[in-house]
Amino acid sequence: MENAAKALTMAAAVLVGMLVLSLGVFLYSNFSSSMGRVQGERQQALNNQFNTQFTKYIGTDVTIYDIITVINLAKDNNQSYGLTQADALDEYSYYITVNLNGRRQETKSKEELDQLIVNDLNGIANTSDENLSLKKYDCQVEINPNTELVYLVNFTDR
Repeated sequence: MENAAKALTMAAAVLVGMLVLSLGVFLYSNFSSSMGRVQGERQQALNNQFNTQFTKYIGTDVTIYDIITVINLAKDNNQSYGLTQADALDEYSYYITVNLNGRRQETKSKEELDQLIVNDLNGIANTSDENLSLKKYDCQVEINPNTELVYLVNFTDR
């Protein structure tokens, strides 16, 4: 009879141990899926914050100064990742291309960007319009479906 009692006690201990172990596995899987979802939401928020730097110009009166700002943002991004023009061809690249009237701008030097401003201002100075204002541009942005980040910004004359 004593052996039967010990056997039942051992069986109960094994069952309780299995129950505790199963509970641990359940909690681990539940928490890990929740953490994955939270990390995904956090990454999406970071992507949206990054993309807003570029998408905020869509549908607004964009001037050459806004374009220079976007070019500098793209240059900073490309340099921080150590990317070159060749990386723009990779579908998973973080490289950002900025075009002004179909011409690539993100690789231009500071002097070349300053010349863009001068050319834009010369266009104003050479007009006889009484309501002088900076030339306006339209902005289009494309987001890479693989990285969910902006990879192309196009500015065109209005």
